[in-house]
Amino acid sequence: METLQVISLFLLCCFGVGVTGQATCYCDTETADCIDNSCILELASSHECIVDYNVNTKKLRHHCLQPFLTCHSGDDVISSCCNHNSSCNRCLVPEGISYEICITLTLPDGCPPLNCSQDISPTPAEDFSPKYLILCVLLGVIVVVVGIVLVVIIVCVCWARRRCTHQVGKLSPTPSQCEKDSFDSRYVGMSSSGVTQGRGRNLEERTIADDICKESMIARGGYGEVWKCSRHGDPVAVKIFVKDSEESCERERKIYTSGLLRHPNIVEYIATDKKCLHFGIELWLIMKYYRYGSLDRHIINNSITPVKAHRILYSITSALHFLHNPVNTSYGVAYGGIAHRDLKTPNILVEDERGNCVVTDFGLSVLADDFKPGAPPVKVMVGTKRYMAPEVLNGTINTNELDAFCVADMYAFGLVMWEILRRAETNGKASEHQIPYQNSLCEHPTIDDIRRVVVEQCVRPELEERWKDDECLSVVSNLMKECWTPSPDGRPTATRIKKKLETICYEMKNGF
Repeated sequence: METLQVISLFLLCCFGVGVTGQATCYCDTETADCIDNSCILELASSHECIVDYNVNTKKLRHHCLQPFLTCHSGDDVISSCCNHNSSCNRCLVPEGISYEICITLTLPDGCPPLNCSQDISPTPAEDFSPKYLILCVLLGVIVVVVGIVLVVIIVCVCWARRRCTHQVGKLSPTPSQCEKDSFDSRYVGMSSSGVTQGRGRNLEERTIADDICKESMIARGGYGEVWKCSRHGDPVAVKIFVKDSEESCERERKIYTSGLLRHPNIVEYIATDKKCLHFGIELWLIMKYYRYGSLDRHIINNSITPVKAHRILYSITSALHFLHNPVNTSYGVAYGGIAHRDLKTPNILVEDERGNCVVTDFGLSVLADDFKPGAPPVKVMVGTKRYMAPEVLNGTINTNELDAFCVADMYAFGLVMWEILRRAETNGKASEHQIPYQNSLCEHPTIDDIRRVVVEQCVRPELEERWKDDECLSVVSNLMKECWTPSPDGRPTATRIKKKLETICYEMKNGF
């Protein structure tokens, strides 16, 4: 066999004729079976010369057709064959290639220029290939998946709406219960012709939440969010509780409605409602909107005069005096008898530029009814850690009496007083705002950290010498130190502080 190949190669080189007597074929120099651009005898015996175009590499290839192959095009190759003369495939262009392919071809040297016509039809390889088949399959799968997702979404929405319809009246009592209550609509709900009547509503009617539009978020906390909203063009504040805060929402609703919590220094309650959404229910507590915002934001951005500091303190003390002292009316309704348990500057709202304030956020408060026989035990470790009283931190508070929690409120009020006094001006200067124990604790302390500083080391916020230069601030700083006393029995009541503030000369000159 090797001898035959040598003889064939010799004849091919010398005479340009194969052993079969047929013409040789032109081949590319980079092909392994190609010698001097001619196919060897074994390949020339096929009697066919071929040129093909590879649509992937975009190149022409000239060679001899194998004896066992036929001349035809495939998905990735466009071929043409010839056998009419020697090297007939040298200048041959594959039939059926498109105009776009034709103009990119480069023929061997000595070939005439290509005559590409724009009416050449697209090649079968461009019309269809496995890539298009894969694309069609992927598109089909995507369509099926999207269809399934849409069906699941529709089912979830229908289920959520059905659940919302069944649960929407959970917080509110029945209409018959509503008829037994007679509340001033300015404080506890809409008028009799309105939607929500304080403690309940007719579920067949349009609710107040349907008439409220959100405008901007005011604050966000562990309970949820507070939004500035509008109802018929009038601003209102809406406290939106997260799913796990339903107990806190119900607690606030109970305090605002069952005890007729009306006082100039308590936030004005409007209604409680539920907002049905596609994927659940939002609990809404609707209140009056106070445009000056929370006290902490107000004193961070503004220093205050001693007169304004006095009015702020007097407002808060008046609210605590009202809350801590229950009053039984002649017709059997009790006012007050509430311990706040989360008193701090973010839970106090500024009503006007003069400094009148209101206390808000009663989600952790306890009532006198919580200490009656048979009532569930009161949780102790609740509220904001920095404002917790020493007896709360060490667990020695008397959990059987409301007064013990009212006294803990007075400790927190002492820290609020300190924040306010730092921003009060003396001789035209005021200190920067700080949160309690800012210099003694890290930004996010644990209960153990605060217990160590407040209880074990008995650390208290630093007093400022400049307060002694002002009669009002001097009196307030002394009251503040009494509120910090480690022993609950040594702290003043809200009633005593209220009376003391009434005697300060600033308010005696300016009036209440």
